[in-house]
Amino acid sequence: MTYKTILTSKGTTTIPIEIRKQLGIKPGMQITFTRTNSGEYIIKRSQTIEEIRTMNKQALARAATTNKEYKSGDGFTLASQEKFGQ
Repeated sequence: MTYKTILTSKGTTTIPIEIRKQLGIKPGMQITFTRTNSGEYIIKRSQTIEEIRTMNKQALARAATTNKEYKSGDGFTLASQEKFGQ
């Protein structure tokens, strides 16, 4: 699907509601634009602190049930690997 928007003289634009919903973007969230080798752009939003805390709690719970040592940030690393297949 294609969406169109207008760029203002100050360089701002409105991200269509459908895209904001799909990405879970809310006011105040940080968004990154990454240019690919083919010249296209990828839009991503940063994770909120609440999302990071939830992932760390989940990783801590997993570590407790598997007798694996838990390090701070494990939840973020695991979630990134699951999400991006790395």
